Amino acid sequence: MNEKKMAALRLERHGAGWRYTKRVPKALQAHYPNQTHRFTTQEPDEKAARAQALRWLADLEEEFQRIRATGSRFAASLPPEQLQALAAAHRSDCLRIHEEVMLQGFGGQGSTLKAEFEESARRRLLDLQDAGQLADYSLMSGYAALLLRRFKLTLIEDSPSWLQLCHALWKAERELLEAALTRGAGGWVDTPPMPDAGVFTGKSLPATKSVADLTAWFLGRQDQATSMHRKHKQALGLFAEVFGGRAMDSLRQADIEEFCALLCRLPPRWTAERKEGKTVFQIAAQDWPKCITEATFNKTYRASLSVFLKDCAHVYGDAGFPRTLSVTRTPYTGTRKGGEDKQRALKPDELKRLYEGAEFAAFAADPEQAHCYWLPLVGLYTGARVNEVCQLNPQCDIREDGGVWFFDFTEDSDTDERVTKSVKNKSSRRRVPVHSQLLALGFLPYVEKVKAQGHSLLFPKWHPKAGKASGKAREWFSDWLRGIGLRDETPGKCITGFHCFRHTLMTKAANTPGLPWPIENITGHSTGGHSKDAEGYKGGELELPNKVRILEMITFEVSPPRPA
Repeated sequence: MNEKKMAALRLERHGAGWRYTKRVPKALQAHYPNQTHRFTTQEPDEKAARAQALRWLADLEEEFQRIRATGSRFAASLPPEQLQALAAAHRSDCLRIHEEVMLQGFGGQGSTLKAEFEESARRRLLDLQDAGQLADYSLMSGYAALLLRRFKLTLIEDSPSWLQLCHALWKAERELLEAALTRGAGGWVDTPPMPDAGVFTGKSLPATKSVADLTAWFLGRQDQATSMHRKHKQALGLFAEVFGGRAMDSLRQADIEEFCALLCRLPPRWTAERKEGKTVFQIAAQDWPKCITEATFNKTYRASLSVFLKDCAHVYGDAGFPRTLSVTRTPYTGTRKGGEDKQRALKPDELKRLYEGAEFAAFAADPEQAHCYWLPLVGLYTGARVNEVCQLNPQCDIREDGGVWFFDFTEDSDTDERVTKSVKNKSSRRRVPVHSQLLALGFLPYVEKVKAQGHSLLFPKWHPKAGKASGKAREWFSDWLRGIGLRDETPGKCITGFHCFRHTLMTKAANTPGLPWPIENITGHSTGGHSKDAEGYKGGELELPNKVRILEMITFEVSPPRPA
């Protein structure tokens, strides 16, 4: 064992033994009732105690990584060998206890215990038979939870592995009851031995990796600051749910095709259904009025699977992962046409309703609702994405250069510890001047106030959600649009969320004659028309004074009230 690593682990005396305390990382505290974990041992020798603590810490860190990769403390799957071993342990335990009771004579002469047990066993067999006819093995859930706790294993309830475990326990329960009745009728069935303990610790499992191992490995090597990481986590979390217990060398192209067909049957907001405890199979089996769009299938699920399969083939191909698996020719089989969710620009009358209505006036009059006042205005005059705006750090991302105040949209600056900063792509890293209309309305005093309070988010009243600064703000804005009657769900011409400001700014720019440079310099889109080499020779980003010239030519016919 590494002596340096052992020495770095600081133990404290606890009675005759030792104790070590590990604080749960802040990003993971929502998954635990307590913010600290404590390891205690009665081992008096400090070096031996430290070795035990290191093994405990390794298991805990593995659990932390599992949460980061899958969003759950519990494993998405267990290897088939462990599932069968748990069922075997249940069978062995019950028959051993039955054998001991038989050897003691079921309580002695005159006892009715034998007859009562056999009658109970027959009723239980009938219950098991009914469950088998319905393919409902949930009556074994209690045993499953007890066995997992006993052998220090974790598993997400209602995952495919959980259902497989309940099915294996159902079979074991039938076998042990039939064996007990055989014994009672004068026959004999030996009590099977307990499985080797190494099966539960993983020490005696085959060396080949499971699909769950590979998805955790893949997610662990991704850059969490990129927007693609969320897509990888979502797509491969489902892949692990369906195939996690399978050995990597057992995957076939037919499995990939079936999985993609399953994806195409999911509704657009399928994650909300998970909150009701449904499995992906149960969700996909329902008759939904809408399924995910072809764009979502291609840009999220298919894109993530493609990279995952290629990386696994490259790194683990020699170890047995099939090298030919691919989604290149896997079609979208859903029923949604592309572009249905595309948003449009706000019309002049809609802008007036938004910024000159009674609701916006209420925001302006109440300092406690300043975040509701400034978010829609910053969106209108920057065309920025909602997460780009919400993750701005007032301490460093809104500043002055050569007399020009600007927003610095970047993932490189400091941020709130609850947030993982990200931008969509390279061109999204940009500096955008603060429009003169924002300055005239008093935006800088708001920034200074938030800055003086020590906040590292521009709108601290909206708490981050799942590592994103924009989660709550996005929901609020969509609800507000609906509340003031501006929500429009016309396919291909929607007004459903913050992205409408991006279209509004670009549409206004397209109808503003004489813009000296493309509006894409403001919105962060690629300006196009150049090779990658030519983009590199241009000398980088357009200078701020030139961006000011673009923005100041774009005005909107609205008169928002000044904030109090």
